[in-house]
Amino acid sequence: MTLQILYQRMSEMTRPLCGAGCAQYMGRTNRCCERKYCEATRRFVATRYGVELKETGHADLPFMGEHGCTVEPHLRPQCTLHACPINFDNCLINNRALFDAYMALRAEITAEEMAQGKVPELIA
Repeated sequence: MTLQILYQRMSEMTRPLCGAGCAQYMGRTNRCCERKYCEATRRFVATRYGVELKETGHADLPFMGEHGCTVEPHLRPQCTLHACPINFDNCLINNRALFDAYMALRAEITAEEMAQGKVPELIA
């Protein structure tokens, strides 16, 4: 299966988790989006795909559009994989089946990234 399809599936899985919010980022329109993640995405896409992303004109987040991020899920891997209920101890998910499905899909994505040489850089 292609990374594009795998990441689309992950985006569909994490979108409701992010939409539900987390105490850490409640009240923020774009939740945990920060410019450093946009810049990491820009570097990742340029180095791994040889593509230059178009900015939206958003004051703080260069790829944020009216309905969310304009970058496809497979081109912003760390953003797509992130979900506060799974990644932060203070927001743990109580749905074991969903957690297991997330981890299985993440493992499939990681294996495909390694096979294709598309492993993203870590963002501190």
